[in-house]
Amino acid sequence: MKDVAALVGVHQTTVSLALRDHPGIPVATREKIREAAARIGYRPDPALDAFNFYRLSNHPIRSAPLMAFLSDQPSAAAFSGSAVHRDLYEGARAQAEKLGFVLERFLVGPGQLSAARLDHVLVARNIGCVLLGAFSLETAELPLDWSRLCALKIDSFHVQPRLDVVSANYQDAARQAVLRLRAQGRRRIGLVIARGDETRLENHAYAGFLVEHATTDWERTIPPFAIDDASAGPVRDWAEWLSRHRIDALVVAAPGWDGWLEQAGIQAPGIPVVRFRVRAERGQPGLVLNHREVGVRAVELLAMRWHTNQRGLPAFVSNTFTPVDWSDGSELGAPAVAEAGTRANARAGGR
Repeated sequence: MKDVAALVGVHQTTVSLALRDHPGIPVATREKIREAAARIGYRPDPALDAFNFYRLSNHPIRSAPLMAFLSDQPSAAAFSGSAVHRDLYEGARAQAEKLGFVLERFLVGPGQLSAARLDHVLVARNIGCVLLGAFSLETAELPLDWSRLCALKIDSFHVQPRLDVVSANYQDAARQAVLRLRAQGRRRIGLVIARGDETRLENHAYAGFLVEHATTDWERTIPPFAIDDASAGPVRDWAEWLSRHRIDALVVAAPGWDGWLEQAGIQAPGIPVVRFRVRAERGQPGLVLNHREVGVRAVELLAMRWHTNQRGLPAFVSNTFTPVDWSDGSELGAPAVAEAGTRANARAGGR
């Protein structure tokens, strides 16, 4: 049984339940486990089965414990259409299965489950493990009966109550980006953020940007540019920001930057750019945030709490940050742009 579990990448308990065709294990997983068992010639021991039947005859086999992955995305389609949420969930689901849990997704908020209804469902389904998966700013609080729950948040620093958080290391990503651009000889480095994301993440990207500047020239730190909308005002502000601060390189911590430029009718400035990427893609250099690994780590910590019966709100909260990776590309090799050229691009973008 141990060999079958290792081959499929699940817990031995999952193998045992699957070979008994237990309904708590997904059909696809049961089939995969049966195929792996047949491939290596594993056969259940009849004598051991008889002993287990005798031992458990008065104690029915329990279903695999359930974990709830909560999201305030407005619909299942919106959830599936978000690469961030999809990667978080897939990483969490795979790790939950490996550890002998079953992860289920629940959508909460307007048009979805209310907090009161969700609380009722969690009790009725005997779900004691909850992950809050990258909630938007629209959700400021989630009033559940936390006393009976083992719970963690992913990214959602702003959501009350205060819980331990697992997140990608945005602060380190910003520091790495600045260091890479400095290695290219850039000194007037600007930071582009999405203000909503920075609020959800407690300004971690901006903090990393400031810390790295503080090690060299604090007095010349450039304020960040927020791309909250593409109306005429922000478009003029963008051109003025590039020109006034003589920006010669950019750290883009806002995934929607390309869409913002397109909506605003602005051409990207011809200067080196280091971007935060949701995932590694061919020809797309940048710092990859590894959201799938965030989901994996969150489930590992949540499972540990469940096994040690750590329920309720923590007296002191802690944060766990997963590392970011550099994905090679050509952006840092972009030709240098003279200051006058940068200003010309800024003026052209503002028209």
